[in-house]
Amino acid sequence: MSYTTRSALLVAAALFCTNVALADSEEDAFKAAILANDQDRIDALAKDGNLFARLHRASEIASRESISFEDRERGAGYVDEAIKAGNANAMYLKSQDLMTSDGLFSKDVDLGHQLGLAAAEAGDPSAMLQAGIRFQYGLRGAELDIEQARHWLEAAFAAGELRAKRQLDELGG
Repeated sequence: MSYTTRSALLVAAALFCTNVALADSEEDAFKAAILANDQDRIDALAKDGNLFARLHRASEIASRESISFEDRERGAGYVDEAIKAGNANAMYLKSQDLMTSDGLFSKDVDLGHQLGLAAAEAGDPSAMLQAGIRFQYGLRGAELDIEQARHWLEAAFAAGELRAKRQLDELGG
């Protein structure tokens, strides 16, 4: 898995903590375990169904060089569970993973592109940036479409994704 994909997965997991509408106690418990670097507590939270801990574990699994079948199934289940809870960051994580061949999900570029667009439409700034780049260059399931590229890059920049500025400059805007 590429460094960029791993980074995107870890960023998505971190952003997940700020965007899922779950009880504060779940988020607080996860944050406390992260701040204490208490891996056993994170594992216990994931086992108990804490979606923050589960998506964190899924990101860690996806970033490994080698993934066992059991870990792949567990990580994919955690991501799908977060998507069912309506989390845009989990959609983005899965979209990025679908565009590679060695992650949690079997490679499916077209589905990855569609899920990435859904994540962008749901407000994920990283998904907006990636959608803009895909349209800007006609990559990974997207047709070259400068208007769509500009739309998503402007939305990403407005949502605080500063890397979108460079892409907008390349478009002349």
